[in-house]
Amino acid sequence: TFFPQRVEGGQCAAAKVICKGCPVREQCLIYGLRQPFGVWGGLSEQERRTAGRMMRDEGFSAAHVLALVGRVKMRA
Repeated sequence: TFFPQRVEGGQCAAAKVICKGCPVREQCLIYGLRQPFGVWGGLSEQERRTAGRMMRDEGFSAAHVLALVGRVKMRA
């Protein structure tokens, strides 16, 4: 997990690179859905809001959401 006050630009990209190969990325994303700041599970604050809606409203799993990252633009 990487969580400065606000994640922007290069900080966010650097954190996502580290997260990409993490073995607990799914669990981190699930925990991070309740966190207001930082990169959790390789997703920014806005991306986590979208992921949370996908998981809640569409029934997607954390693994499915993470598989979609990079293939689609995640918007808040």
